[in-house]
Amino acid sequence: MDTLTHALSGALLARATHRPDRGGLSLPERTLAGFLAAAFPDIDYALFWIDPANFLNWHRALTHSLVLLPLWAWLLAASLAWLRGGHSWKAYYGVCVLGLLVHIAGDVITVYGTQLFFPLSDTAWSWGVSFDINPYIGAIIAAGLVASWVKPPLVAAAITALALGAFLLFQVLLQERAAALGREHAVRLGWPEATVHAIPQPLSPFHWNVLLVQDDRYGLAHLDFLARSQRPDPPADAWLPLRMLAGYQPPMALQWRRYSRFGDDSADPALAERVWEQEALAAFRRFAVLPALYRIDRDPDGICVWFTDLRHIFPHVVPSFRHGLCRQTDAERWHPYRLRYFSSDARQAL
Repeated sequence: MDTLTHALSGALLARATHRPDRGGLSLPERTLAGFLAAAFPDIDYALFWIDPANFLNWHRALTHSLVLLPLWAWLLAASLAWLRGGHSWKAYYGVCVLGLLVHIAGDVITVYGTQLFFPLSDTAWSWGVSFDINPYIGAIIAAGLVASWVKPPLVAAAITALALGAFLLFQVLLQERAAALGREHAVRLGWPEATVHAIPQPLSPFHWNVLLVQDDRYGLAHLDFLARSQRPDPPADAWLPLRMLAGYQPPMALQWRRYSRFGDDSADPALAERVWEQEALAAFRRFAVLPALYRIDRDPDGICVWFTDLRHIFPHVVPSFRHGLCRQTDAERWHPYRLRYFSSDARQAL
């Protein structure tokens, strides 16, 4: 979930649990503490600048762990007590715990997932019913927070929780419909044993990626439950959201794109497999749940083999996560690189 939505959820929960008869923090103080505590775990974005290769595995780990939550809550509470004065860290501790918990819960529902028990386990727990940035969830929480200023905060939070529960249930039902549609198409395409993944998309709860997986082969289609006719490809210079919207097709006119973990014969799958197993690509292997060959670049400067994760593919948009290895000659060792966000060819050494 995006950081602002996390922060708003922490502020709403802090207001809903305020008990003025027990002393301690005032309602504004508690609201601010909840806002900051719920935003805090995303401070781990700074790790990208330290090590972009391992950032994909470090993000939503150290600061998102239930195991380490008591420590982070204490550090936050002590910092707030020192900065604002007037209260001991104990007055802030409970609301900091709540803020951290609601942040972690918000990330568990996404595709990216969260390493709940880091450092004891690096398993990423993911319910996978929401895209990582969900404006609908953000709008529901923001409306609940505004309502908490004019209605009893506990009532506003309860209604918000019901609305969120209804929305997530709606997402679950759509996900099951998308998966069922994928199973039908798998039979038609001659992949009856394929595993089907229905992956939520940005912009609309009715948008889903339907992904068929069989051995090292993939079939990917972009689905829009509300579309009634096939959409044409957008102009190359169209606004990014419009390009994305044009790629989602109606249930009965899905366009399947084929991928492979190591590519087809024309892409040199033996080379791709050798590169995939290189130690220099270990960090990306840990991250990629549905890895596929992105492309192989051959030019006078040498050769690069690039991979992506099909969980994060959107229509008519350059994939976000593209990591690979490059070398200039056959005798040289492989060096890790990534392709920069939103670029086609800009490389960053890792």
